[in-house]
Amino acid sequence: MAKNSERESSPLTFDLKEDLLGRLDSLQANLGLNSKSEVIRHAISVFDYASFSPQAVGHRQISVRLPQKQKASLLKLARQKNVSVGELLRVALDGIPAGTAGSGTKTKTGTVETMAAKKAATKKAVKKAAPAKKAAPAKKAPAKKAKKK
Repeated sequence: MAKNSERESSPLTFDLKEDLLGRLDSLQANLGLNSKSEVIRHAISVFDYASFSPQAVGHRQISVRLPQKQKASLLKLARQKNVSVGELLRVALDGIPAGTAGSGTKTKTGTVETMAAKKAATKKAVKKAAPAKKAAPAKKAPAKKAKKK
């Protein structure tokens, strides 16, 4: 016997912000639906995806250097707050007022440490030793001709 395709289902996991999760609960109650799955299925069926245009926000991954002490502090704070280090960094960057300058300033999480600037490598000019000259091949004495007697 063939299975009814409408009765088949598959779990789908995705993240919702708290405010949207609250709205999902409200919709479930207002629409008189039995589950969040029914609300999602309803939303999918009535939404006009043809007119949907996603807002592309460019993202780039970067790598930065932090002093070991500051990095350890950041990792510890991320565990305490149960968030990613990236989330903490984004919040910290968003929290900097425009036009702020200077480093080594006092913050809520501690003193900002600046990393020592890497010294430019300065090489002194060193004369290279001239390659050793090869000894001139010894001149062979002309072979003496044997005298005839």
